[in-house]
Amino acid sequence: MMKFILVALFVVAGCVSESDKQVVGKEVRSLDPISVDDPMILSRINAICGALLYKEGILNILTSNQYTFAYSQKDCGKSAGIPKNVTVSIQDTGSSYVFKSVNGDAFGFSNVETSTSGLMKEICQSRTALTNPMQTASGAIWFSTTPAKDDCESSSDGYCVQVERGSQYDGNSYVIHTKEWMKVQITGSNRGFFTDRKVVSTANCADGQSMERRAILK
Repeated sequence: MMKFILVALFVVAGCVSESDKQVVGKEVRSLDPISVDDPMILSRINAICGALLYKEGILNILTSNQYTFAYSQKDCGKSAGIPKNVTVSIQDTGSSYVFKSVNGDAFGFSNVETSTSGLMKEICQSRTALTNPMQTASGAIWFSTTPAKDDCESSSDGYCVQVERGSQYDGNSYVIHTKEWMKVQITGSNRGFFTDRKVVSTANCADGQSMERRAILK
């Protein structure tokens, strides 16, 4: 009997170990949506989505406009790069608007953010019945309008949002693989544009590694 118990424990331990290998160094969360009714959160989400909608209405006259960002990137397993000024212009591809580097320099945020594409897509489309977290076509997202100031700091003319993305791991559990931050200008010039954008992701990296991109509008 004792030998049988030891064998059974060994088999169970082996199964747990094999399962854990899939999420080494990664955070696992349960998808338990809660309705968002906090006035401040809703106000900031509405302001961000409203600013993005405003920009969408004038993108056709902003093509070829140039914007300069302090841009840095760190690839999987590499050291953080030194920020470099990168000038981009808005291009109309026929199906969307993108940022294209003027001089061919690397720029990791080619999509021009809108309320229907990019970081805020699911949140803006669900803001009349917003939950946190929320399930998406590709997994689940958790969001916050008060991220750590080191990652993104809101101001009177721009609000920050943090979005964490997870892929399904087991049943109701999701593995967080990407964390993103964006500060959107809500008033004044450049309304609807991001003035600070950051992404950190373990996707496509080896265990214990991550990639990072950041762009700050100058």
